[in-house]
Amino acid sequence: MSGSTDETVFSVGPVPDKAAAHDHVCPCCDRSLTLRRPESEAHTDRITIASRKRHDVDGEFLEVARVRLPGLCWCGAPLPGDEKVFFTHSLVQRNILAAQRILEQLRKERAAKRAIMQTTRGLRA
Repeated sequence: MSGSTDETVFSVGPVPDKAAAHDHVCPCCDRSLTLRRPESEAHTDRITIASRKRHDVDGEFLEVARVRLPGLCWCGAPLPGDEKVFFTHSLVQRNILAAQRILEQLRKERAAKRAIMQTTRGLRA
């Protein structure tokens, strides 16, 4: 018996050439996003970080909730660009795993910074 490798193929059309903004609905998660072209060509792709305020005995802090990688939806699907893109759920899953690795690294870094701040705060008291 042979295993089936059939997978749904999604496609995302290109952003119209002259559009300053483009409304996009992700084919994977149905999230609506308004994509805007950068004002200069010298922009850099950056990770988007979503955080939420938390409180503990030391006060308020921001907890990293999730990350969005450049050129991808929050769910891991590619966003429209200059050309039509075809992708499968496997690519989305790989993108999610990459985002989760970055998320864990950011959480570790922020926890380490908070620990240092708490230690130095304790030394001053």
